[in-house]
Amino acid sequence: MQQLTTPPSSSFKFSFSQAPQSELREAIADTHFRSEKVCIEDLLPYARLNSEQNKQTERFARIILEAKQKTPLNNLEQLLKTFPLSSPEGQSFISLAETFLRIPDATTKDALIRSQFNKTNWARHIKKQNQSLANSFALNMSLMGQLKASKGFSLQRLTLQTSTPMIRKGLEKTLLAAAQSFIIGNHLPAAFKTIKSYEKHNFNYIYDLQAETALTADQAFKALTSYENALETLGQHAGITGSLYERPFLYVRLPALITHFGRFRRDRLINELLPALQRLANRSKQLDIGLIFSVENSQHLESTLDLFESLCSTPELQNWNGLGITLNAYDKRAHKTIDFLTDLADRTARKIIVRLTHGSSWNSEIRQAQQSGLIDFPIFTHRCHTDISYLACAQKLITSPHLYTQFATENPRIIGHILTVAGKPSPEKYEFSFPYAAGLAWPQKFKDLFQSSCRIHAPIGAAQAWLPRFVRQTLEANILSPFTQEEDHNPNVTTIETLTENPIAAADAIPEEENVTPSVVLPSDLFMPAYKNSIGLDFTTEHALRNFEDSLQALPSFFHATSLTYRQKNSSNSSRIIYNPADHQEPLGEVIEADGAVLLHAIKSAEEALPEWGQTTPALRGEMLKKAADLFEEHSNEFIALLIKEAGKTILSAQQEVRQAVNFLRYNASSLNNQPFHKNMYPLGLIACISPWSSPLAAFIHQISISLAAGNIVIAKPAEQVPFSAYKAIQLLYAAGVPENVLYLLLGNETVGERLVSDPRIDAVMFTGSTQTGKTISRHTFNRQGRTGSPTIFVARTGGQNALLVDSSTHPEQAVQDILKSAFTNAGQHCSSLRILLIQEECADQIITLLKKAIQDLIIGDPSRLQTDIGPIISNEARTEIIDHLDMMRRAGRSVWSPELDENCRYGCFLPPTLIEIGRVADIPNEVFGPVLHIRRFSRQEFDGVIDAVNSMGFALSFGIHSRIPSTIERAINRIEADNIYINRNMIDTLPHAQPFGGHGMSGCGAKAGGPFALRRMIAGPPPLPWIKLEHVTQGNVSRAAQNLVTFLESRDAVSARQIRQDIAHTLLNWKMALPSPSGETNTLTLIPAGPILCAGNNWPQILRAVGLALGTGNNVQVLGPDHALEWIRLLPKSLTDRIERIYPGALPECSIMIMERNSQYALEAAATLTAREGKIVPIHMLDALRPEWLLNERVITTNTASLCGDPVAMSLS
Repeated sequence: MQQLTTPPSSSFKFSFSQAPQSELREAIADTHFRSEKVCIEDLLPYARLNSEQNKQTERFARIILEAKQKTPLNNLEQLLKTFPLSSPEGQSFISLAETFLRIPDATTKDALIRSQFNKTNWARHIKKQNQSLANSFALNMSLMGQLKASKGFSLQRLTLQTSTPMIRKGLEKTLLAAAQSFIIGNHLPAAFKTIKSYEKHNFNYIYDLQAETALTADQAFKALTSYENALETLGQHAGITGSLYERPFLYVRLPALITHFGRFRRDRLINELLPALQRLANRSKQLDIGLIFSVENSQHLESTLDLFESLCSTPELQNWNGLGITLNAYDKRAHKTIDFLTDLADRTARKIIVRLTHGSSWNSEIRQAQQSGLIDFPIFTHRCHTDISYLACAQKLITSPHLYTQFATENPRIIGHILTVAGKPSPEKYEFSFPYAAGLAWPQKFKDLFQSSCRIHAPIGAAQAWLPRFVRQTLEANILSPFTQEEDHNPNVTTIETLTENPIAAADAIPEEENVTPSVVLPSDLFMPAYKNSIGLDFTTEHALRNFEDSLQALPSFFHATSLTYRQKNSSNSSRIIYNPADHQEPLGEVIEADGAVLLHAIKSAEEALPEWGQTTPALRGEMLKKAADLFEEHSNEFIALLIKEAGKTILSAQQEVRQAVNFLRYNASSLNNQPFHKNMYPLGLIACISPWSSPLAAFIHQISISLAAGNIVIAKPAEQVPFSAYKAIQLLYAAGVPENVLYLLLGNETVGERLVSDPRIDAVMFTGSTQTGKTISRHTFNRQGRTGSPTIFVARTGGQNALLVDSSTHPEQAVQDILKSAFTNAGQHCSSLRILLIQEECADQIITLLKKAIQDLIIGDPSRLQTDIGPIISNEARTEIIDHLDMMRRAGRSVWSPELDENCRYGCFLPPTLIEIGRVADIPNEVFGPVLHIRRFSRQEFDGVIDAVNSMGFALSFGIHSRIPSTIERAINRIEADNIYINRNMIDTLPHAQPFGGHGMSGCGAKAGGPFALRRMIAGPPPLPWIKLEHVTQGNVSRAAQNLVTFLESRDAVSARQIRQDIAHTLLNWKMALPSPSGETNTLTLIPAGPILCAGNNWPQILRAVGLALGTGNNVQVLGPDHALEWIRLLPKSLTDRIERIYPGALPECSIMIMERNSQYALEAAATLTAREGKIVPIHMLDALRPEWLLNERVITTNTASLCGDPVAMSLS
């Protein structure tokens, strides 16, 4: 028995710094997730006008719109008018605009062009009335289409082939010209030359330097230097004349100045960024140039206000009115933020500049809220509600003497409203801001009409760098909504009435019951009507952090856990102290482990309880699971704290784990709703659930809940490293009504698990863990029969050599962010963690350099500190295994790179993120379960080869693709064998039901967790298919080879032909199901052939039936049996000989699945050989208990449709 030498201290203390909160800041926080309808009711009084004001506003709006429509369109607007976003041509143009200019190599550029030109007849867009740029684009796309269409050798084809570089160059010139429409100059001196030609217009300017969000310290330093230099250049150009509001402003993107901008790095924001901003602002004061700070999204607002308040309170900046901040009207907190800014201006005796925008990240905000399970959206979802918010904010800004407002809008109705309310223009009170992209003719006309001050938003930088950002902003903000639909299809889309509509009238027309726009669903409703999505807290806010810390006050300083085995007290003398893996000097609690007597009692008691529990109704079991889910949510903070301490997870990873567990409970409960349970269905019996430390709650709860839902008795054995979260979970399940004699908890090491799965009374095993252990369990269970007469069921989730393929069309910064998250979340200790990076050589140096620098800025350490990015390795033993692998790679001459660990890691099991460059995928001997990423560079000619190399490793769990080229993505999907594929997104952030999870081969076997077949797998005697009545399902097809077999047998063995015809009528092959998805993402599950299937037996009819089942699911067949049972093979027609192969006992080839005739000696010997082999876990099924879906793999493809910088359909609906 292990004992403590010193008494435990309080373990559950967290280092979450608290920012001071005033009443006004609390008022801002209170509106963060308030109902959209309630928010608008509060704002309407500020936005309403009397009848005379409405008439004036409408008159102004018409004047503005008519004047705007008479001004010429810029290059990009002309292109989008010719190729509307809703058309295939428009989608192709946007894809090329976002991607083409950043691709470094001609081959990939040509592949991108080829993937886009065949969507339409480009030649029809070559018209005299079109702008020359649009004609040039259409002509180049048409020529490339003709090249692909031409076959064989001809003079025309030869001419087109030699013209390919010219076509490529033509497209490049067109896209650069479109980008130049937005940019006033590549650098400030060039911008000044442009401005000089417009001096007579007397415009003011706000300069926006090209600066992306900083991933590395180098990028942040470069951005800061650029802003400092820009100030000096602007100061020299502006001279000393004019008031502050007549002088230039500089727009500063805060996320470009420091990595990981946000609440989690508040200490760095205050200690590092704030001094830099103070220096920048002090120099701005000296030069009298206004600084406007960005607010990129709703998660950045609180941190930006913290910094801004500190800046305004800086003594050196007293009596200067040049500090400004951006306010996004779509943020529900915008109106309350004005109260805070007014008070701040009053307290610091200054005037604050407020740049009021509509908001530019609508789609991202919606998607993030849905994925995070927030209680509501932080932004308005109806466009008219954002407009009302803008009007209400404008009213308050205009009436505040402490604020100078820059109205950044092109909405004619809103501009007219402001002109009406504000009265006589006042240069010292407000101004309008128009983008340079609108051209300068329109702002001049506006000034002439209304005598109002105008400031031009002037982007500075390289066109090829700005164009992708403009595309993203355009789609996100839906700025070009008049061009998102083809006029032929919707002639009213650009009418004056539409574009000058009163947003209050539009809001009044919204049905009373409609809280958010129909184009999106609330985060809580993402999986409705099946079940409510789990709630996630926004830990970027002080409210959430304070509530989290307060909720932990009642937690004990030292935990105790023991096995729970119904009316038996665990008298074992085997106890252990569990220590925090991040600090081995910190004991967390004591666990008493189960011994043999406890285990035997649990199995005996479970058998006694089975008859009664098996008779409970599905509705009752479902209610228990739903109640348990609610209890888990109530105790979510306690679970988060436990997972941080005992599993080493960061706060976000821990919350994700809890949310997955809650969703598993609700999904598995919902699977029982309206299902065709009948008298022939019954539970399997006793289920052994063996769960891992890497997913101590989600995997644990999935195994338990799906087994209980099916009416089984559960004996759960969690990993020995994480007993306390498991113990708490079982207690809550009991509290939800699950009987104590139905659910058992056995705590202990691997010996307890081995004894449990080896017991013949266990009817099924659900296992998540290493491939080696999974293989061992399969040897124990393959020839064991359960109490229902079926073989012992084995469902396994094991390892994965998960790879991500990146080609040169990807956005480097997005790729690096997804690589970091996929490879190093939870210190790489997740079965879906990224292990192999396949990167095209043309972009490899850039991305690897960026990746290394980004890794250096990650914080490794105690996850109870909010700023920690990567926590500990689970144990010293696991750490040693990883170090041994690194040493082996060094000895092999591989380049092994990692940053140094900080001093604060000395007391825990830490390893830094490590990159290893390899020459071949085969250089990796086995899965490395930790923060280690192997990098393999490849040429485009090696594309198929590197994917084949990944397949040859035997794992088939997860695979990622980062590419903007549809044909490349399709080619990779068709070649890779993995069962979960992620396109242009990370491989970690998944939700049960949306992305069912599981693999085959060395990655496991059985139905996917969270998938439509999971419950069916845990039931004996299920009804015939279709099993589930689901929407969004496309039925599959019947295999042609299986039909040929039936035809072949009809004249030779009519009985077998009839049986096989019935067996293959399921239409599951290529069965497809659309899964729930957040905005900007799609999830699709498809049933695909599992691979070669070994059919073994002694008798002709049984072997034939097995062959029919295998062919009926699209698989090739290996047949094993005596000569007399296989005489039919030599008579097979050519259409079947390629699909059916006879094999012999002495040389069994690799197979994916085995179907065996019960009690066949041939089959038993082959099964023993397959399970004894190292490598793949081969599921072995008895023919008389086989279900067709067991011969298919469930493939889930998750696509980030917003990777094109926004979802045009969602944008147009918004």
